[in-house]
Amino acid sequence: MIKENVWAIIPARGGSKSTPLKNMKELFGRPLIDYTISAAKNIPEISRIICSTDHDGIRDHCLERQIEVSKRPDYLAGDDVSTLDVIKHFLNTCLEKDEVLPELLVLFEPTSPFVQVEQIYACIELLLEHRNLSSSQTIVEPPPNHHAFNQRVLDGDLVKFRFPKERENRFNKQRKPKFYVHGNLRVLRCESFMSSNDLFGRESMGVLIPKRFALDVDGPEDFEIAEMYLSSGFITLG
Repeated sequence: MIKENVWAIIPARGGSKSTPLKNMKELFGRPLIDYTISAAKNIPEISRIICSTDHDGIRDHCLERQIEVSKRPDYLAGDDVSTLDVIKHFLNTCLEKDEVLPELLVLFEPTSPFVQVEQIYACIELLLEHRNLSSSQTIVEPPPNHHAFNQRVLDGDLVKFRFPKERENRFNKQRKPKFYVHGNLRVLRCESFMSSNDLFGRESMGVLIPKRFALDVDGPEDFEIAEMYLSSGFITLG
């Protein structure tokens, strides 16, 4: 049983270069942001769900879904603003207003719509079991062709391997070291985050998840793939 005070934050700005008003674009008949809202609502132990946004339409939609809204100032609405700065602004606002912060903060990103209940619990439980941890995160193993040792760069018109020396004796997948990339979820210990100014902190543990749940729905092709996942039943959501 989770006894810790747990909040959730959903960063959702209005601007997007890849897909206009991406967070409200329909995916399988629902606005993209609804998937993360539903995931957060599926965890009774999350006592507050807050959306940080600069957009009136996103604000109104979240309020209709009984989600709290934190008004994001204009200087945090640009393309180059980091999630770290958005979270720090939100938590500092909470400190100034109520002088209270949660023990744990679950970071839900609308572009990761396929977060599963068991993945959320697994990340939270890691922080409860290991008090030294600053954060937890879901991770996935990238496909072999996406491995860092297989990545290329352009040198003028020539294609070259990015890490040629590392690749010399590790040209097949059996010889390559295991690498991982971001999955779909992060959980922060707020005290550590506020003191370190780092989303992951000094100590972070990972929960390995299947690649299909880590789809990053950003551009038009991603929306098409996500639609196929849902319409085919390859992914089902509670």
